[in-house]
Amino acid sequence: MPTIVVTPPEPKVRMAFMDALETERIDYDRHTDGYWIYLRESQTDTWNSLVSKFKLKIEDTDPPAFF
Repeated sequence: MPTIVVTPPEPKVRMAFMDALETERIDYDRHTDGYWIYLRESQTDTWNSLVSKFKLKIEDTDPPAFF
């Protein structure tokens, strides 16, 4: 399962973004450096459409884990 870090979208669409993630059952966490998205292989196409729809800026893919 890849992990992707994205910069939060503009405040006016942030709730719609989180609602879309929950509707599509994409797991995520909010961190100080952005949203951490935990993507399953079957969610790739859906994720790509959300990136386009919300004009997301991807900061990192598969960042190091924090323990």
